[in-house]
Amino acid sequence: MQSCDLSRPPSWHRLWGKAWPIEGSAGAWHPLWKHALDVAAVGQALLDARPAFRDRLATALGQDAETARRWLPYLLALHDLGKAARGFQAKVPALWAEDLLGSFPEAAGADPGHPALGAGLLELFLPQACPGWDQDGYQAVFGAVFGHHGRPVAWDVEERAFRREDKRQARAYIETMRALFAPPDVPEPQARAKASLLLAGFAVLADWLGSNQAYFPYDPAEEAVAAYWSKARRHALLAVTEARLSPTPPAPPLRFTAL
Repeated sequence: MQSCDLSRPPSWHRLWGKAWPIEGSAGAWHPLWKHALDVAAVGQALLDARPAFRDRLATALGQDAETARRWLPYLLALHDLGKAARGFQAKVPALWAEDLLGSFPEAAGADPGHPALGAGLLELFLPQACPGWDQDGYQAVFGAVFGHHGRPVAWDVEERAFRREDKRQARAYIETMRALFAPPDVPEPQARAKASLLLAGFAVLADWLGSNQAYFPYDPAEEAVAAYWSKARRHALLAVTEARLSPTPPAPPLRFTAL
């Protein structure tokens, strides 16, 4: 993997991830990398707020709690990998980054959706994303994360669906996230079905809350990766708290007369 300078914006800064601004939004679009970090930050905040769930998910993955806390936000940061592909980026022609993706496609092909595009790109770069994982056995884990819109992912997007530019940006995406999170190299989980059920709900919740513009406003400005990660974590803590997703401590016992 190439080294990434986290004190600068990523090379793929101008790939868009969100382009449906709410009324009064300061920005018309939100970079893909920032949305990825928004969702990862929410995931980390949820793990910290709900240690019992963190431990349960860690056990299902065959990891200890601290390893899971370091690895799961990285996994969530890859949830929209498919948005780096030209098939997704072409959906908003005004935001097309020609210097990154080449010329705008004259004709739009069949759109399998960005979850399936992400699955196809991950298959090409699995050794970089998760060193040591079996090429045939990771689908339950990553399928749960790529299926964050509530539907199973189709693993049938072939390499020919991607151009050289797509692959270059996907690789840069993975390199940036590995550099930021420095995830531990973990063994592929054995209880895949059990882990996938928990991961699916975790990813859906993190993406839903991480897409809330009240907490994560569109911000197309260029800034350092490390600086935005700190900002995203602050926003995520507020979002999880105000969504009342932190456990409520039990009230102290009271005698009937006090009630």
